[in-house]
Amino acid sequence: ARRLGELHELLGSIMLRRRKVDLLPQLPPKWRMKVELEVGNINQQAVGDEMDDERLCAEVASTKGRAVADYIRCLLAGDVKFLLF
Repeated sequence: ARRLGELHELLGSIMLRRRKVDLLPQLPPKWRMKVELEVGNINQQAVGDEMDDERLCAEVASTKGRAVADYIRCLLAGDVKFLLF
């Protein structure tokens, strides 16, 4: 990093990327975890009233979104490193 300024001048706005095959040996093993969330109550009255598919999907997504947000807040409060997709 002694000549960092010169490096920046030479590269300009070029982005360098490393190849996956070169990087993988340096990474810890990948692991996946399935987390079941308590989503609370979906508006049962709306579901029972033959809600159209679009409104039902929106209701489920909203309910799941709140549960995911709560879970992420717990991870952040616990100072846990995580990657979320």
